[in-house]
Amino acid sequence: MLHFRKTVRTVTTGIVLTAIACAAQATKTEPAIKTDPQIAAAIAEGVRQSSPALRLVGLADSELIHAGVAAGLATAAEAFADRAYRRDGTLVPRTDARAVHTDGPTALAQALSIAIRHRVQLADGHRLDIDADTLCLHGDTPGAAELARMVRAALDEAGVDVVRLS
Repeated sequence: MLHFRKTVRTVTTGIVLTAIACAAQATKTEPAIKTDPQIAAAIAEGVRQSSPALRLVGLADSELIHAGVAAGLATAAEAFADRAYRRDGTLVPRTDARAVHTDGPTALAQALSIAIRHRVQLADGHRLDIDADTLCLHGDTPGAAELARMVRAALDEAGVDVVRLS
């Protein structure tokens, strides 16, 4: 059984985003949204029922994105410049010291790789293809504001069109 704990709406430069915190027995949200169609469908249905005009943003190629499309929602596949990925496309858990890219060069390289080549380099040397609509930096990453400025400048310099998600 799924339990919805809260819905948070944040307005940023005129864009309304909805995040639904979901908990299932013995399941962490992020990996479950990536891999569990039942949890993803419940979240997508909750968004559809509460605010169907909102865009559902979720981890690229995740069950959440698939469920959002199936529910008739506008979706945006998200990738992360400051997080390490596993081969299955989930994020490396933060309990792993390699989970967060806090150094500028690594995050910049990953941001450019996602935006231009649609892939990330994994720690084990493999590559993961990512078809993303948005690029995210976590606000709790040390130095996030400066990192965001550096990423934006690098994207501009590389000729990547940075546009508003609408």
